[in-house]
Amino acid sequence: MPPERSTLAEVFAALDDAFERLGLCSPLIVNTLQGGGNEGMLLLERHLAELVRTKRITRETALAAANDPGALAYYLRRAD
Repeated sequence: MPPERSTLAEVFAALDDAFERLGLCSPLIVNTLQGGGNEGMLLLERHLAELVRTKRITRETALAAANDPGALAYYLRRAD
């Protein structure tokens, strides 16, 4: 009997759970989100930077909510 196969979604979910338990952000998930803009996917930090740019939230609020402050700083610099 062949081994049971997992769907790609199940693999991503398992990887994401493992990285979360370690306090890390999954590189696979980040890369998928970064490359999925045409499908409506958006990184949290990119969206936070857009909210700051449109003055809907402050930089301080964005930094408090960001998972990756370095990425947020990058997107904020690009928005200036």
